Amino acid sequence: MRTRPAADGAVIFAGAFCYAAAVVVFIAPNVIPLGGVAGVALLLGGALSLPVGLLTLLLNLPLFWLSLRFLGRSFLVRTLAATVLSSLLLDALAPLAARWALTYSENPLLAALYGGVLSGAGLGLVFSRGATTGGSDILARLLHLKWARVGLGRLNLIVNAVVVLISALVYRSLESALYALVVQYVTSAVMDGILIGQDNAAAAFIITRDPGRVSHVLLHALGRGVTALSGTGMYSQEARAALLCAVRGHEITRLKRLVAETDADAFLIVMSAREVLGQGFKHHETPSF
Repeated sequence: MRTRPAADGAVIFAGAFCYAAAVVVFIAPNVIPLGGVAGVALLLGGALSLPVGLLTLLLNLPLFWLSLRFLGRSFLVRTLAATVLSSLLLDALAPLAARWALTYSENPLLAALYGGVLSGAGLGLVFSRGATTGGSDILARLLHLKWARVGLGRLNLIVNAVVVLISALVYRSLESALYALVVQYVTSAVMDGILIGQDNAAAAFIITRDPGRVSHVLLHALGRGVTALSGTGMYSQEARAALLCAVRGHEITRLKRLVAETDADAFLIVMSAREVLGQGFKHHETPSF
């Protein structure tokens, strides 16, 4: 897949701007907890009167080092760019929003809804270019290396839930935690809408002459299971392996990049999946009827 650094940079900047605006305009003025590193930064920023963006960047530094060591340089470079941009924009937009009275604090529920929409749009744009804003996403990937049986989505949810719970205890407000759940839900829904429409996951079929190498990369770099299906090219009558891999929406861009880098001649089909049940996704549920 041909890379376009300028286009990627523009989209990542737009996404970081939307995310920073969501925090500055809607989330922070209403004291709504955030998950992950951003939530910790908001807590410390209020307690120590320090810039939230600077704290976010500082708290991410050890995660960047661990990411470089265990997750690879390519993932780190894009994530570092998105994190630095969002941190700088957080601190740059805060005084401007205060000076021009752009912050909204009249109705916390509306703030949670619109903050979630703007945050989800920003993160969706960032994730669409194979990057993240650091924090809980990096931590979840690192924890997944140790607890591979626990899905990335669940680990991410646990990290965010712990920070939101601590924030609610510090603020002594159950209501703030409830608003945080609204923000998380709306953010996830908007991200899914940007990345894969209304679906929560996608199924990728990869037809390649080098199934061993491609599956190895997806298993270790993406952390997703791969199933090999036997097939035959009807035109060439050559035996081909078709690899099946289920991924979450924010992983689609990275999967396409990994496949292209491993086998540029691979034939890739990505389809929306209405629902995925099993390890790394939702648990199987027994119908009650």
